[in-house]
Amino acid sequence: MKVSFLCLGLLVSLTGCATNYENTALKAWDQMKRGQTDDAVKTYEKEVTSDKDKLLKLMDEGILFRTAGRFEESNSKFLEASRIIDQNGYLSLGEQSVTVLTNEKQTTYQGEDFEKVLIHLYLGLNFLSLNNPDDALVETRRVNEILFKMISEAKRPYELNAFASYLGGVLFEQDGDYNNALVSYRDALKVDPKLNSYFPAIRQDLIRMAKQMGMDQELEEFKTKFGKSDYDQALQTLKDRAGSILLLFENGKSPQKYSSRESHQRGQGPSATEVVFPIAYYKKRPFNIGGAILEVNGRGAKTAVLNNIETTAIKQLKDRMGRAVAKALLTAGVKAGVATGVAMATKSKELGLLTGLALVLISEADTRSWLLLPAELQAAKLFLPAGKYDVKISYLNEYGAVVDSETVAVNVTAKKTTFIQRRKFD
Repeated sequence: MKVSFLCLGLLVSLTGCATNYENTALKAWDQMKRGQTDDAVKTYEKEVTSDKDKLLKLMDEGILFRTAGRFEESNSKFLEASRIIDQNGYLSLGEQSVTVLTNEKQTTYQGEDFEKVLIHLYLGLNFLSLNNPDDALVETRRVNEILFKMISEAKRPYELNAFASYLGGVLFEQDGDYNNALVSYRDALKVDPKLNSYFPAIRQDLIRMAKQMGMDQELEEFKTKFGKSDYDQALQTLKDRAGSILLLFENGKSPQKYSSRESHQRGQGPSATEVVFPIAYYKKRPFNIGGAILEVNGRGAKTAVLNNIETTAIKQLKDRMGRAVAKALLTAGVKAGVATGVAMATKSKELGLLTGLALVLISEADTRSWLLLPAELQAAKLFLPAGKYDVKISYLNEYGAVVDSETVAVNVTAKKTTFIQRRKFD
């Protein structure tokens, strides 16, 4: 009986600080969907009090304030989150030792790599809403600058963010920097070479920028690659000094993390042992909207997915879990050593076995994640002469049927882009 209580005490002491952050975030999602963002923020203030969850709280509050149209408050949260990541991009040695013996939720949440860069993308989108394109461009560029370092220095098997590249191109063009605009549009196409097949606006963007730069050889290449129709239309757009409307559409629900257990062999030969340890994985959350159509005076453009957050999250976590196998095996070895030490110190095999069992039972992969993110970042673009327009946005289900729509009054300026930002939660 005494041994059982000792083991129980160990379990309680090591799991007592574990938080149930996911329940708070899922509750906030429902409140956000209903437009009850103030209630959601109050929920976080009341229920999320651990410093270990501070980064997640800031990121979620940033999304909530953005959804409510409170862009300055949103950016204050995102800026604080970005400072935390800059200062604490790794775990302290003390917290690393905690992860060896206890639930990984005991650690301070540092953010998945894709989450770290999306903070800057959301800063950029907020700055756009605040009519501050210069800062929007700075933050948008930061997305791929950070990703490039992850790829080149940390050797991560990632790719750049096509949505950020394309938005950067639009902002460079707005500023009259046609060379960097062309480079950014090209970068978006490099991320997904098939992008021009389902996002036709980029074909005209590339042709227009090459024409503005006087790059005759590039123009001929684009004419051959994209066809005479797009080529002529792009040049006519320049001649007419047309502007454009760009719909930036956040769609769906980001996936949710879960914890499972995997069995791996530690060591070789007769001394080899089977080790079971926790692994985190993402599970997709269903959503009903597939995309949107931007319509003006009988002309339409369907949104294209430029950044699939859902796919990126699953891919990056799988890579990280693969790299974590070695650490997990080391953790398992340390836990076995602790159990043996307890048995020797107490001269009780029973207590040693129970200690080992306790350490295994409390092992759980970190299932915290930025749950208020969308699953996809989409875009649609129409080129139009300068003027005032009633723009219809139709939202489609997965089968292409219209399930909702709205009409927005928009003023298009010559040679400029007017931005419309929308989000759907269904």
